[in-house]
Amino acid sequence: MKQLLTFVFGSVFCLMAGYLSYNQLSAHEAPNAPVPQLAFDAEEPMRYQYQVNPVEVPVKNVKFASETVPMRQRDLQERFDRELLSYTYWHSHSMIMMKRANRWFPQITPILRQYGLPEDLKYVVAVESNFENVVSPVGAVGFWQLMEETAKELGLEVNNEVDERYHPLKATDAAARYFLFLRNYFGSYANALAAYNAGMGRIERAMASQKQDSYYNLLLNEETSRYMFRIMAAKEIIQHPKKYGFNMAKSDLYQQEPVRKVTVDSTIADLTTWAIDQGINYKLLKLYNPWLRANTLTVKEEGKSYVIDIPLHPELEEEEELTDSIMVEVDSVELAPPTDSALNPDSTQEEDGLAFMSEGPGKGTSASSKANEEVEPETTTPSDSINTPTVPVKKVNTDEKPKRKKVQVHYKIRWYDTMARLENQSEAIAPVRSWETSHRAS
Repeated sequence: MKQLLTFVFGSVFCLMAGYLSYNQLSAHEAPNAPVPQLAFDAEEPMRYQYQVNPVEVPVKNVKFASETVPMRQRDLQERFDRELLSYTYWHSHSMIMMKRANRWFPQITPILRQYGLPEDLKYVVAVESNFENVVSPVGAVGFWQLMEETAKELGLEVNNEVDERYHPLKATDAAARYFLFLRNYFGSYANALAAYNAGMGRIERAMASQKQDSYYNLLLNEETSRYMFRIMAAKEIIQHPKKYGFNMAKSDLYQQEPVRKVTVDSTIADLTTWAIDQGINYKLLKLYNPWLRANTLTVKEEGKSYVIDIPLHPELEEEEELTDSIMVEVDSVELAPPTDSALNPDSTQEEDGLAFMSEGPGKGTSASSKANEEVEPETTTPSDSINTPTVPVKKVNTDEKPKRKKVQVHYKIRWYDTMARLENQSEAIAPVRSWETSHRAS
């Protein structure tokens, strides 16, 4: 009896399981049923608020680096189409590319012109690194993705402290000389770019085995086959952003930032301290000089020097709020007529197309005053803030003993100021140092 019941319940369970499985399968399409095709209206495609449309591929009179691209070949059209679609719908990447191009192209183009190279080669940077100092899996470095051996052959310094592959402009100069060599060797810029990407040996072997002398007629690996068309697509997108749906104002683009150049011809044992002495910090030093790869800079050869960029950020200038005022005792002086820059310390002057602050080292700075002139603080009304003295003055040479009086002096502390820099501004800063030390201690 027990066995009979087990058989009955087992049979019922199997029947129910089969029934449920059949219903579930029926709810879906049969495995061999025809796959429905996407419905496209041949006359009028469906329109939505967000549109994803095909792009128009240029096929007539297409040139790159003054060389005609044979766009009548179907595979070339499709390769170009692929890269245009990639840039068009990879929105974040393409927008960053255009923003950075506005900063770097004006610096890269003059170097290409210097070697008589076509300006179209500047778009190679957009493809190689998107204007970043990236490192590839195989060890290529920088804007132009140079290998260490190639960089050294081109005259760049590469060691533990200095790697000029990370220097955008020095690397551009090296890449320009390399392009010039490759163009003369292979006979065209298309072939030269293929060799730049894949290596000279690989392109030479492909030309010899396939008996072709043009990049466009060679069967190459996927990366090199796409390489030329990625550069052409970057050029097309950057030159015609609105055509591909990118609406960007000039204010959206990244601008070239003003810097002060400092020549270093002796060893720096601690770049962190050196950066602070220059009025910046270690982060900004490395950000603007990525070719510095350590915290030291050793000048190994006599006559060798390095140029370090020190950023100037007048828009980041800010007052340091201090609750106490400083009373300093100074000699009675005769104030010289204030200059425009003294009345407006935030004024800027144009030099080589860049805006340099008149207060910083260089032209118009009080640090470059003559030895027989002394800069004293301007007397002003009481205030709770501290302001940088801006009115230049001279001591009056008289036989009488100068009168002394106590006045309240205001210094405007800026983000790039250091006590060493302020001491160069005026001998009267000594009381400020004493006050600043005691203020911090309290």
